[in-house]
Amino acid sequence: MKRANKKVITNALVLAFGYYHNVQVYTLEKNKNVEYNNKFWLAILDSSVFWYYLKQTGEVLRGGYFRLKTKYIEPFPLPKLKNIEGQILFIEKVNLMLSKTEKIQLIDNKFQTYLQQKFQLEKLSKKTTKLARIRFL
Repeated sequence: MKRANKKVITNALVLAFGYYHNVQVYTLEKNKNVEYNNKFWLAILDSSVFWYYLKQTGEVLRGGYFRLKTKYIEPFPLPKLKNIEGQILFIEKVNLMLSKTEKIQLIDNKFQTYLQQKFQLEKLSKKTTKLARIRFL
């Protein structure tokens, strides 16, 4: 939302479906005639293949953010599976990743709590909270 001369200018769109967002956001609506699991779409749209495609076709903005436009996304080939059985492998991988992420977050929270208690800190610094996210090769 931008303010100009005490008027509010928005680039917002309210669709008949009840979605509300500006023109920089996309909504994917599932085909009601086909049974898809949301975790199947999560596996596809959060994949390194999809992000590689977006990096090659999209527009990179300041700070490493991407501007995505319909013309960038439409050509990406999405799998067309007729039944839920074809999605099971994708769903299992997403469940595995969610489980591992939950475990990592639990360990991270325990580590931060330990540091706070050990050194009697009210709040950890940003650098300390990011410590567990460092990747070692």
